[in-house]
Amino acid sequence: MVETARKDVRPRTVPVVLNMLPYFWPGNEATGPNQSFTALALGLGNDFQFDVFAREPVTKTTNHEVKTQDDRDLGNVSVQLFPVGCLGARHLSREILTSQHDLVLLNSFFDGDFTLPFLWMHKFGRVPNGPVILSPRGEFSKGALAIKANRKQSYIWLVRKLGLLKDIWLHATGEHERKDIEALGLDCRGILVAENCRALSPPSDIDLRQSSTPLRIIFLSRIDNKKNLAFAISCLQQVKVPVEFDIYGPISNQPYADKCRTMTAALPKNVQVKWAGTLAHDDVPATLADYDLFFFPTLGENFGHAINDAFMSGLPVLISDQTPWRNLQEAKAGWDLPLGSEDPFVDVIHKFSALPPEARLELRHGARRLAEKAYKESGAIEAHKDMFNRVINEDR
Repeated sequence: MVETARKDVRPRTVPVVLNMLPYFWPGNEATGPNQSFTALALGLGNDFQFDVFAREPVTKTTNHEVKTQDDRDLGNVSVQLFPVGCLGARHLSREILTSQHDLVLLNSFFDGDFTLPFLWMHKFGRVPNGPVILSPRGEFSKGALAIKANRKQSYIWLVRKLGLLKDIWLHATGEHERKDIEALGLDCRGILVAENCRALSPPSDIDLRQSSTPLRIIFLSRIDNKKNLAFAISCLQQVKVPVEFDIYGPISNQPYADKCRTMTAALPKNVQVKWAGTLAHDDVPATLADYDLFFFPTLGENFGHAINDAFMSGLPVLISDQTPWRNLQEAKAGWDLPLGSEDPFVDVIHKFSALPPEARLELRHGARRLAEKAYKESGAIEAHKDMFNRVINEDR
């Protein structure tokens, strides 16, 4: 197990929150849960101490380099990385028993390395019986549940049968996700609602971006079934205008990535594709700002950090209607369309390509305005503070 240098940056006069995240080493800062946690830790650093348990890198590409609190500038945070095996994170039970925490946060319902082992240990008294909040992070949307549906339904049945959630709070990031959770009829302690925490990056110089020919389109996300890259490629097979399509993101499903590469090889000559690999989080705003359109027909998001990043960069989006970002045409920030047919997506790309520079610029300003409006209205930091305090106090 790899551990950061632990420092008592604050006396234990504030509650300690133990947060289990899938990945938290350099190069994975752009993942949605990490962005939410970073904004949360920065916003609540004076009110809570955060301990993070995460997976140890499975390759040596990172040289097992772990950023400490000072490197991340998150203040009241310490990080431990765990090797994982067939039964999940090794030594997890031992470390939880020695952890002086007041609340446990689980990220992902279907995670087999931290969530399932922890729920099992919690149910059978192998870990302290303190308050626990589980955030499914969009995993209960219809689109997400349709991927490997039989396996997921079997897992849900097992959790119900064993009553693993009976004493666990479930966290929804909005009313849409609360309804998704309720639809499953899980026997839990209760459903808490608090929007995803987010940061607002400085505005890019939108007015300097010139409309381009060919049309520059970007996809930025994990290469995985849920993110629906294959649908985007299939749409581009029908596009008649010149397009440069750049694909950014780590591969989390190799067979699916192989399928997408085969599809891109068959695209018409007017569509040029570049597989650009992963993108460091610090480079995301400037990279997004250099494109004309963000194309992301995801099967389901509880928030959609990549979408928010696009808006912050002044980049209009073409997305599915399976996210909280809706009515984008009214906001003059993009389009949110149902996934029943590819034709509306193709039509938008054709129409967008024909827009004059001033119309594209209006969409860029609309995207940035939407990001600023969402940030001001979210109240996410205070909502999380109230949620944590409520759960901790009810168990005292």
